Amino acid sequence: CMTDQSCLARSKGWLGSSKQWGPVPAGTVGDTTKNPSEGVQGLLNNNASNPFGNWTAIFVEYCDGSSYTSDRAEPATVGQEKIYYRGWRVLNALIEDWLKQGMDKAGAVILSGTSAGGLTTYQHAEYIKSRLAATTRVVAVPDAGFFLDLPDVDGVYKWRASLNQGFATWNGTGHSNAACLSAESDDTRCHFPNYLLPHVSTVRFFIMNSLYDTFHLGNILGLAAARSRAVKMHPHLAAVPPPAAMAVRH
Repeated sequence: CMTDQSCLARSKGWLGSSKQWGPVPAGTVGDTTKNPSEGVQGLLNNNASNPFGNWTAIFVEYCDGSSYTSDRAEPATVGQEKIYYRGWRVLNALIEDWLKQGMDKAGAVILSGTSAGGLTTYQHAEYIKSRLAATTRVVAVPDAGFFLDLPDVDGVYKWRASLNQGFATWNGTGHSNAACLSAESDDTRCHFPNYLLPHVSTVRFFIMNSLYDTFHLGNILGLAAARSRAVKMHPHLAAVPPPAAMAVRH
């Protein structure tokens, strides 16, 4: 969410409030909420075929719309309601709990996340490592979330404007990657992994991101909107598959 209004709306659903969660993570046995979450899968799966299946697994359900960067001292008021931006405090509370549970003695830690969780991994991997023992090896495996700072097909940097608006709403820029903030003259560049990652030196990254990421095609490059305009002007183009379908074939 990028504005007070959209963040308030998100806070009323499972993406923005733990009040909507069930007793177990989404996608696991006993889950009755059917939240559209990845749940305990992939690296977190304890299946025998998973080489990390016997590792201690921590699954943090989505509960923050700012990749854990937001940090406004006072709540924002929308009509008669309030919205709190405390993602940075939530992240630190999580880390404190992990340390109490034994992560302070961990030999190795793998950080991962998908989409906004991927952006969280880019933003906070080095900070999380700094909170662990100096001997703990930390690697990061972001799954998507490499949101590029690129113009759309009309040459307009709409995604840049949108994400920067979000960080301003959340007061989150100051909690982007510290090395990037120190090196870049324009702090807002640190919102984007393609500028941030070159400044990372203490955590090794293994990046997973589709070359034909549907979010990038539709929301950053604006191909879906461009196709709709083209079809209106030239109806025969309706027979041409949309960007997502073309991406699948590639």
